[in-house]
Amino acid sequence: MAFAQNGTNVGSIGTNSGLFISSTYGTDSGIRFASSIIAPSTTTGANRDAAIDLGYSSSRFKDLYLSSGVYLGGTATSNKLDDYEEGTWTPTFGGPSAVTYTQQSGRYTKVGREVHVQAVIRWSAFTAGVPNVSLGGLPFSVEGTDNFINTLNVTYANNTNFTYINEYLSGGTMFFYNGAASHGAASTNPYGSSGTILINGTFYTS
Repeated sequence: MAFAQNGTNVGSIGTNSGLFISSTYGTDSGIRFASSIIAPSTTTGANRDAAIDLGYSSSRFKDLYLSSGVYLGGTATSNKLDDYEEGTWTPTFGGPSAVTYTQQSGRYTKVGREVHVQAVIRWSAFTAGVPNVSLGGLPFSVEGTDNFINTLNVTYANNTNFTYINEYLSGGTMFFYNGAASHGAASTNPYGSSGTILINGTFYTS
């Protein structure tokens, strides 16, 4: 079924493996309704791939609500972005038998599997427990084991030295190490009985 204005065809409704609605204004564009699909189409209802924009600079849609992901730059699995989150988390020390915290503040941004975290931990008392001190409270589990791509920078705010947290040992646990130490034994308490550390870095989750 064609629609005309002043004798000129301006659009149509038809069927082509489903219902389609199209317009001949400028370069032809349409939309086709098929089985569980709403897709861009030509004026005859055929597929029109990678040619039609959704909105434009001065006539934009507002929010887009999706229950799954969006494919960016391609249709392969690696092009699918299926999660974006922002939030807060509570950083803790794992290992000591007792800690008196005066501040535990953390925030994160997650894009796909990549998680960027920032945090501040302040404490006024620290009682040693097991030898290895780890970072607890991460908002997501760390992918894999022995993967040093997952590295967070830790600044000891009481001086200018830097130390590192590296994912090491089993379970994707992030342990504290001082900057001069090899990747082996972690200090029972690398920072002293009181202090402040600032955490900033990125890791990958499964």
